[in-house]
Amino acid sequence: IGLPLVSGYILVGILAGDDILGIITEESIRSLRIVDEVALAFIAFCAGAQLHFKSLESRSRSIFLTTVNLVFFTFTFGTLTMFALHKSLKFMQGMSVQQSWAIAMLG
Repeated sequence: IGLPLVSGYILVGILAGDDILGIITEESIRSLRIVDEVALAFIAFCAGAQLHFKSLESRSRSIFLTTVNLVFFTFTFGTLTMFALHKSLKFMQGMSVQQSWAIAMLG
């Protein structure tokens, strides 16, 4: 198909999970948490190994601007959403407006 190996790892994990084929049950997933962490590290390592940094150099400005925009908009949207919902969130009830903003910015 021509997809990176990481795509295959993710697809197999989704298929084998409790929701589709049920090969790996939810209890097994909880008990194999350390394997999960190691697998995620391995997937990240494989994804990084498939990056071609020389081809990314010409796109560095675009990558930088995209990253900055994603961080900014995610932070802004997350903060505003959490503050808008602060009266509905049990752990934020009874907080002052300043405290709610502070927690929303951390959220």
